[in-house]
Amino acid sequence: MRKTRPSSGCCSNSMNRRKAEEIEQDRDSLKKQVKELTEKIAATKTKPTAATVGLKRNTAGKAGNLAEEKVKVLEDEIAELRKKFIEKERDCERLHTELSLTHKKPKASLIKSK
Repeated sequence: MRKTRPSSGCCSNSMNRRKAEEIEQDRDSLKKQVKELTEKIAATKTKPTAATVGLKRNTAGKAGNLAEEKVKVLEDEIAELRKKFIEKERDCERLHTELSLTHKKPKASLIKSK
């Protein structure tokens, strides 16, 4: 008599749950980084820093270019973080779906064959 093994659903459930938790943590940290960078850009656009003011006094053209470059770098960084954030959200949704499907599947029972 041969017995088939039941699928190891419990291990995949815990692995999926752990991956989902990790992705959610990554998503939260990416959200925080996006928020901080957005605030930095807003602060840079609204109020010039002491260093920027000093540079404007010395070289008006260079200071404007430097500030614009800083803003451009921050905007690029925000765009990159948004892309990563979207990817993490998709991964999280996929894992949640996979986890819910594994909960809905009936557990395999031992099948005895002759």
